[in-house]
Amino acid sequence: SAGKTKANLSLASTGAQNGTNNLTGTAQAKIPTINVDPTSLSMAATIGNTVTKTVNVTGQFLTNNVTVTLSDNNGVFSVTPTTITAANAANGVEVTVTYKPTNVGNASAVLTLSSDGADDVTFNVTGTAQAKVPTINVDPASLSFNANLTSTATKTFTVTGLFLTND
Repeated sequence: SAGKTKANLSLASTGAQNGTNNLTGTAQAKIPTINVDPTSLSMAATIGNTVTKTVNVTGQFLTNNVTVTLSDNNGVFSVTPTTITAANAANGVEVTVTYKPTNVGNASAVLTLSSDGADDVTFNVTGTAQAKVPTINVDPASLSFNANLTSTATKTFTVTGLFLTND
């Protein structure tokens, strides 16, 4: 068990002078700990798209599972897994945080990892959402004609659009 301890070591041998040594020592308790790397996450995405990042979680001297909770008032973050066994935490587990924004702007959440006997680990997760920018593309970007006033020339080009809201 943890704490200071003392002992006497007596040495004896036939024909020799007996000796005694005082021994002292301090035993350290095996304190359950949870470690994460990195200790914060920042993500950026376009509305409707999904971005994921991982956090490596390790645990030492854990006797119970690690519970992973995410407090997200915006409902745009999620986390998996939500439970890590003590044995798996000892070897390291990747926790995946997913960000799928629905509105332009900033969002935040708090990720908490806890296990009985260990101090909770809490850190911030932030996200920045950008609007989908309507885009029109033309390919090729330019056309050259070699025609005179009495002839006809035909060339083809392609028009594509992204995130357009009207025809």
